[in-house]
Amino acid sequence: MPDVPLDEAPSMTPPEPPTVPRRPSTSLRPWLRRIGAGLGAVVAIGAALVIWAGLGSPSKLPRVELAVPPQRASAWEDVFARGQRVRLCTFETGEVSGARSMLLRSDHVDFDRAREHEPLPIYAHLVRHPTRGDVLIDAGLSAPFERDPFGDVRAPVSWLHRAMGTRFTLPAGRSLGAQLARLGSRPRQVYLTHVHGDHTAGLGELPRDVEIVTGEGEADDLAGHLGYGHFAEGATLSELSFARGAPMPPFDMAIDVWGDGALWALPTPGHSRGHLSFVVNAESGPVLLVGDASHYAWAFERGIGPRGPSASDEAAGQQSLDRLRELVRAHPSLRVVYGHEAPQVICEISTTP
Repeated sequence: MPDVPLDEAPSMTPPEPPTVPRRPSTSLRPWLRRIGAGLGAVVAIGAALVIWAGLGSPSKLPRVELAVPPQRASAWEDVFARGQRVRLCTFETGEVSGARSMLLRSDHVDFDRAREHEPLPIYAHLVRHPTRGDVLIDAGLSAPFERDPFGDVRAPVSWLHRAMGTRFTLPAGRSLGAQLARLGSRPRQVYLTHVHGDHTAGLGELPRDVEIVTGEGEADDLAGHLGYGHFAEGATLSELSFARGAPMPPFDMAIDVWGDGALWALPTPGHSRGHLSFVVNAESGPVLLVGDASHYAWAFERGIGPRGPSASDEAAGQQSLDRLRELVRAHPSLRVVYGHEAPQVICEISTTP
């Protein structure tokens, strides 16, 4: 057998055994199972919370376009002089406490420091038409707020209110339902300026067959998905489409809701996607209900737009406010009622019909 040089001799080192994935220690397996079960529970609870939050939200409801009469442009002076007059009653349905500056455009640093934490009233407005009967603009608060500062607002929105320091107060007998009952009123429609909970809570105290009217796309706003819990299952939303309106400067389009000049809807998006304001041709003179296009007088007078879900919404809200202010400058006979502050509470309805 020939000699083999040592450096060429075959290696006698045994080959490395194949790598086998190590299994967790038997003692770790119960902990891993618990972690997995915990994560699964978190996902399940999160999914349940999303479903729960969506219950009673307008985003889930079917929608139809509200039928309106043929529209024609007019001059506001003619509307105020010759339009159908109606009776108007503004209800104060409790108050909301929180920082007033949080309601202003987010890039604005100026606010009314002297009244920063004064409670803000919450309104609903009853319009009584001589032939069409009663309709509401906004629904205010309902009786559950007499017992709980968050009423019947569902979680997680109620948690958000708690975290922000927002509180609602409602004296006994001041809920929307109680005030309507005293006037013997059974509204056939409710027009919502927008779908935030302090404007929708009273829906549950209205007749089941009441027609709910919003601005087009309002249910797709962030608030439309939050699920305050105020929209009954099986309800349908009727939306106002301004494509069917008429030019009414300074607004590109407005809608004469009944075709007789009694009630006009104005598109004022910004605080929410489909926010509406209204001109009511009241017996005591025309009234402009701006809703939360301007929450209170200090902001309206200084031209500071409302807070919105995004910077683009706030830009739209500023444009809406600018148009409302232009309308008031051109027609000083208009009395302005703000979303959460009124210079005077108007009520022209005092007897049961």
